[in-house]
Amino acid sequence: MASAYSKIDRYKRLLRFFFEKHKPKCYFCKEELDWKTFYHKFGFKKDNITEHHLDGDHDNDIIENRELSHRQCHKGFHRRGYCIHSLEKIII
Repeated sequence: MASAYSKIDRYKRLLRFFFEKHKPKCYFCKEELDWKTFYHKFGFKKDNITEHHLDGDHDNDIIENRELSHRQCHKGFHRRGYCIHSLEKIII
């Protein structure tokens, strides 16, 4: 049986592969998301990437309803209606 550390390490490598191959962008500011901000090295600091449900229904987890975004952009959209990174009003 694999140790917890080796599983975590494997997940980190898979995430890195996904981010480097597909180069996902933040739904709001369109900046490329960095895999290094997703998984911090052992600690309790929150990652900087989250998902946004396009229709606002968090129970609707179909892939077409979910987009990746920076945590700050997502928070800015729901609190203020604009993205912190671009400071542009978001109209969806």
